[in-house]
Amino acid sequence: MKRSAGELVLGGLLAAMAVGQASDPARFREILAGYRTIPPPLEPAAAAAIVVAEAVAGATLLTGRGRRFGGRLAVGVATAWAAIGLGAFTRQVPVDNCGCFGEHLAQPLRWWVLVEDAELLALAVWVARRTSRPTERRLSAPSATP
Repeated sequence: MKRSAGELVLGGLLAAMAVGQASDPARFREILAGYRTIPPPLEPAAAAAIVVAEAVAGATLLTGRGRRFGGRLAVGVATAWAAIGLGAFTRQVPVDNCGCFGEHLAQPLRWWVLVEDAELLALAVWVARRTSRPTERRLSAPSATP
């Protein structure tokens, strides 16, 4: 089945995020700890879960295999990032690197990062809704019988 541009964009974005974060797992755990949202004993597992979820969602959306699952997983990932970011922002926790791409493309947590999180979530919801719909089959013209 043909994938939409939204699926390809979201899949590529999630895959790039996973690759960036996985390129330095220890640093990504440090970045995640900087949000002060996840209990310290759970930070390594949470960091690994985020990377794996992004990678799986990205791969399913890019390949078209398991698109429905990938769309739903993307919503979960986007919701997690939005919640983590919003939680730190509202508590005024200084975060020097949002960590979206691990150590790469670092930017501090500011209000526009929350807008980016909202955009990611909106795209993920749109893709999940699109991939959850049953496929439409075109009806062929009835064949003429003699």
